Amino acid sequence: MAQYHFNVDALLKVTLEPDEIEITLPPQTRMIGEYAFKNCQQLRKIVLPENLKSIDRLTFSWCRALEEINFPDSLQDIGHHAFYHCHNLKKVILGKGIQEIRNNVFLNCGLEYIYIPETVKFINETAFYGCEHIQQFDVSPDNPYFQSIDGSLYTKDGKILIRFACKKGQTSFQIPDFVTRIWQGAFYFQNPCQVIIPQSVVTIENYVFEKGANLVIEDANHKYIKVQLSKELNEDIMKSPLFLFVKVPTFESFQKLPKEWQYQIAVTHYSIIPEIETYLRKRVVQVAKFFIKLENLEVLEMLFKEGFMTQKNVDAVLTHVINHAQETRNFEFQVAVINYREKYLGYTNPEDNFKL
Repeated sequence: MAQYHFNVDALLKVTLEPDEIEITLPPQTRMIGEYAFKNCQQLRKIVLPENLKSIDRLTFSWCRALEEINFPDSLQDIGHHAFYHCHNLKKVILGKGIQEIRNNVFLNCGLEYIYIPETVKFINETAFYGCEHIQQFDVSPDNPYFQSIDGSLYTKDGKILIRFACKKGQTSFQIPDFVTRIWQGAFYFQNPCQVIIPQSVVTIENYVFEKGANLVIEDANHKYIKVQLSKELNEDIMKSPLFLFVKVPTFESFQKLPKEWQYQIAVTHYSIIPEIETYLRKRVVQVAKFFIKLENLEVLEMLFKEGFMTQKNVDAVLTHVINHAQETRNFEFQVAVINYREKYLGYTNPEDNFKL
């Protein structure tokens, strides 16, 4: 028989018999503590009580044999990494008490299906990180924040693709043309699959195409250009935008891409293709304006550091920065760019201070 170690109504530790693979937690359990099931690697099924309120972080981590677990509607909180490395957990139906799916909750799980109730308001970018077998997201139609389209997970308005669900045997996926942004970790799956990106997509976050995707981009003439993902996916590269590890075959193919894509590829490929460096120097103000809207200080500092910003163009860039600051009230961003000008170009303009 399993032994349960409590502190009032908080379950702190569970000890199983060697051949014990199924348990039902005592009804007085209101909270399950961190690492409570640390040494329960043989556990296959667990029944949670109806009055359970919270599951702490790392509670079921490394329960590799776990196949079945219920989530009662009373459950309100699941801590990060709670189901880390639960390789045999293939199906999850969350209860109506859950409002947030935290970071890395299901990291490296074997999930194939997950149901998201109407109560979920927030999903962390890394909630399903490493879950390379997901085939179906099912979202309650009453959820005002998220929706499922053909099994993949989107925001309710459809503009953000949160996570692609790759079905068995699927070899191609056309991102809908109402999508404008692709979320971090959206494409992480086992089967090789061609991903076609429409012109409507203007923002691609980091760590998007980590595994399984062959990238195809729609150009300005609604034709498709195949690009390859670089093999050098080390930690330094993975911290940078997608375009740092996209290989553009030729400058001619680069020119066929939408302007927003050209700008993002230019700031990472200028040292690889000479024509792209020339392109960037001629259009540095337009490129800087694009990244000002994104408030990407890393790219703006690079433009100063690598000499793309000069005495001739810096004032035009500062004008865009100041206008952006006035619209967004983000004056810290304006101060940072002014400091770059002083650091890399060696001069200041006192008038800028009166515009803060």
